[in-house]
Amino acid sequence: MASRGNHEEAVKTLKEINEILQDETLTSEQRKEFEAHAALLSGTIMSGWLPYGIKRRLLMAGIIILGIYGLFVENYQVFVWWLLLPAFSPRIVGEITLFYGQITRFFK
Repeated sequence: MASRGNHEEAVKTLKEINEILQDETLTSEQRKEFEAHAALLSGTIMSGWLPYGIKRRLLMAGIIILGIYGLFVENYQVFVWWLLLPAFSPRIVGEITLFYGQITRFFK
């Protein structure tokens, strides 16, 4: 799993590469190389199961605690909140966006 420092460095590097890709004077070979590097960095950014950042982790923990509380007081409706938990995982979000991109590419 990537550490927080690696994640932040990958995000910073990806932003720099995206700025470089905005340049119209790149040759096709340079563009391909930068796009390949950007794809690798995107995979690194979206590889963790747990969210990066304390706010997202606290929100995720709060939803888990709410569900456990609902279990003890026999209020099972709060388990619906657990359906939101996959939205906090970078890996699951990355897989969903990859699948969506493949599907939309297929229908073009």
